[in-house]
Amino acid sequence: MQISNKLNTADFVELQKILMEHYKPGGGFIFVMKYLVNFLYALVVFLGFYFILQRIAQVDNLIVPAIAGLIVFVLLLYYHPRILKSRLMRAIEKAYAKSDIRVERDLTLTKEGFLSRDEKEEKSYQWTDFDRYVRSANNYFLKLKNADEGFIIKGDHLTKEETMMLEDFMSGSGLAIEERNHAK
Repeated sequence: MQISNKLNTADFVELQKILMEHYKPGGGFIFVMKYLVNFLYALVVFLGFYFILQRIAQVDNLIVPAIAGLIVFVLLLYYHPRILKSRLMRAIEKAYAKSDIRVERDLTLTKEGFLSRDEKEEKSYQWTDFDRYVRSANNYFLKLKNADEGFIIKGDHLTKEETMMLEDFMSGSGLAIEERNHAK
């Protein structure tokens, strides 16, 4: 089966979001982002409470600001995975916001895999080279095994028979096709 695949910036943003769903940063990064940065936020809250109490209420008390700082620190640690994920998603959107990416590829799909050709190079993949298949907004996103890379197959111009054939090829690898929708 032959497919002409025309990709744009929004497709690459969607691919990056799908790749980031299972992102696990290294230990040093986690320590800095989770503990050090959140400690600094809690310290700012502590100092803010302390100076407000000292200036406005003229109370020289460290207990209330310390409790407020500790509560903020614990809450930030608890919600850290969500906060980090939203920061990474915003960083992805900012990185692609000013770019205008347009890629045109011709794909030849078979039961074993597919051949991708664009103006720069030609690559071939086996269906077993991927460890995730995600369908989102009528497009297919394929994540390569052992890599933070992926591949996009646009599905908006495929006929129903071609879509069925593509999904049969993917399911032949034994992986299920996940459904996602990151569109706002």
